[in-house]
Amino acid sequence: MDIAKQKKLNFIGIILIGVLFSGCSSFELPKATSWSQWDTEKRTAFVASNIAIAADWGTSLNLTERYDEGYWETNKILGRNPSRGDVNKYFIARTMLNYNMARYMQEPWDTWGLYVTTIAHGKAANDNIGIGLKVDF
Repeated sequence: MDIAKQKKLNFIGIILIGVLFSGCSSFELPKATSWSQWDTEKRTAFVASNIAIAADWGTSLNLTERYDEGYWETNKILGRNPSRGDVNKYFIARTMLNYNMARYMQEPWDTWGLYVTTIAHGKAANDNIGIGLKVDF
């Protein structure tokens, strides 16, 4: 395995570990909230952000099968030609981060973070579809 790919996998691993153990840190996080405590705006933003992440995920998976057609990934974390496994690991970590952001960040930053996620991943999915990629799981 080349060094660049190993660095990318190490980075993805660090992200996953950080997300998984985000509640085990020594500093005190804000009180976690559950879905039932979220207002309608936050619930809507959370659902919309996950739909945008899923659309970006699906188009990125389609891209992994079409490198021979001249497509490449522009996400710097994933690198130019990630494998399906790399894409899946990244988006699993991104989805977990989205949930933890919604659950632990204080208002209004939690909802604003969800809006930014929706815009960023929605734009990425829209751009991918615009160049001929499909949502493909």
